[in-house]
This record gives sequence, C-alpha cells and structure tokens, in this order.
Amino acid sequence: MKTTSFLHCLRAQFYPDEYADERIHSITQFCLRYGIQNVILIFNGE
Repeated sequence: MKTTSFLHCLRAQFYPDEYADERIHSITQFCLRYGIQNVILIFNGE
C-alpha cells in the first residue's frame, strides 16, 4: 500500500501596516518552531 504524505500549510491574514514586518518575523519563527513548511500570507484580504 502506498502511503501519502501531507504538506502543512499555514494561512495568515493581516493588514500591511507599520507592524507588518514584525508579524512576518513572528509567523516565520512559529513555522520554524512547529515544522510548518508552507505559508500563505494574505495582505489586507477581505
């Protein structure tokens, strides 16, 4: 039987304000800590 592997993907939405760089850094650290391999950043998604 063939096993299937899955890719963890985090979707993060936030407004691109003066704190955007800090939020991106925070998301990066979170993904590295928990092994999330794929991130979708949604800026000002409505």
